[in-house]
Amino acid sequence: MLENFKIVELWGDNASCSIPTRFIDLSDIRQIPDNQEVFCDLDTDQSIIFELLEMIEQSNQEAAIYHFNEVASINEATNESIIIHQSELTQTELPNFDITQLKYFVFGKQKVTKFSEGQDAKNIVNVYMCLIRLKNVQTDLVISLNQPVLISAESSSRANVTATNLENDQIFEVFKKIIFSFKINNWDLFE
Repeated sequence: MLENFKIVELWGDNASCSIPTRFIDLSDIRQIPDNQEVFCDLDTDQSIIFELLEMIEQSNQEAAIYHFNEVASINEATNESIIIHQSELTQTELPNFDITQLKYFVFGKQKVTKFSEGQDAKNIVNVYMCLIRLKNVQTDLVISLNQPVLISAESSSRANVTATNLENDQIFEVFKKIIFSFKINNWDLFE
């Protein structure tokens, strides 16, 4: 499946990147915290989340794992989360960031429920996460793409999801294009 992409502005016009056209800005539907930008494909229940977080004290690779586990904790999936792959990203993969800004990728699975629907409504979700450590502004930039791969019969998502998900290698290519295109247009965002 060939994806069409659009450029979206983030945090006003302070940052931008390309995302698939099938994703809508969730802030048009519900309130989103100021430090986040969230996009969702209602047909697949996939989501893309951009977060500006205070830089944590953990070492660089440990910070990537920490943020992945923090998402699991927020999703009440701490005991149902596994990291499958982690690696440092290269300048070629994220060309819009200085070589001194450390960049990490984490891929894993989490068993999560939407809207605290309960244990029987948990979905299995692939989580693709990129951490960019912006030491000059003491910020951890986290970009994640969530891909449900198994939706519980008890989940509210079951009624809404009408399209089949892309294969894992295709969605990974989508994620790579998102992080490749991400750039900060105005560093005043961090003041």
